Amino acid sequence: MLEDILGDVARGVLRPILRFVFIDVLLHGVFEIIVQGTGYIICKPVTPSVKPDGWQAGIVGLFAWALIGFGCYRMYHGQLF
Repeated sequence: MLEDILGDVARGVLRPILRFVFIDVLLHGVFEIIVQGTGYIICKPVTPSVKPDGWQAGIVGLFAWALIGFGCYRMYHGQLF
């Protein structure tokens, strides 16, 4: 009985904290660093006015990682060329 009450209280307190950590820190952090960072590195020589956290960097970064993933898939199956 007491374990059930303590479990419900702990679950009610920890769930929003863990959700915040997972969604805000991990997902947004990973997206900003990996995807937008890659897009910014690619866009910077072409367009000097690109913002590191802009939509251009995000779209170019997503496209770049899609090409990288497709290339890795093709290499794994021996069909690159």
